[in-house]
Amino acid sequence: MLDCLEERLDTTLPKDYKQFLRKYNGGTVVVHYLTFLVEGINEVIPLEVLFGIDVENKYSLNYWNRSNDEFPPNYLAIGEVGNGGKLLLGNGNNKGIFYWNNMFRESPLVEEGVYKVADNFDAFLDGLKKFNSNLGIV
Repeated sequence: MLDCLEERLDTTLPKDYKQFLRKYNGGTVVVHYLTFLVEGINEVIPLEVLFGIDVENKYSLNYWNRSNDEFPPNYLAIGEVGNGGKLLLGNGNNKGIFYWNNMFRESPLVEEGVYKVADNFDAFLDGLKKFNSNLGIV
């Protein structure tokens, strides 16, 4: 399953991300949002979904990465956030996990609106915080 995905996307996925896909195959956030900090814009962003393999299109890695012109080059969409932006996996020279503010969707071939949030997928998961609307981030 992962080998076919890597072949189709013409990439090698990082080990920590492949382990996550093998164990959970993506997933949606239930009840409470999980959030992450984007230091580049000093904003807390709610995570909605991490895409999986062989799942419904709106949650599918294959679906969101079907063409090379939706996102800046050398990134794979691996999730969606509360404001419609995407969570990206850096490829090539840009290793790590990135937040992409989709207000730059008109010109996806430039890296405007792309902010690094973690050096790797495990660090991203470790940095997620639970959002409580009464208390803020806990």
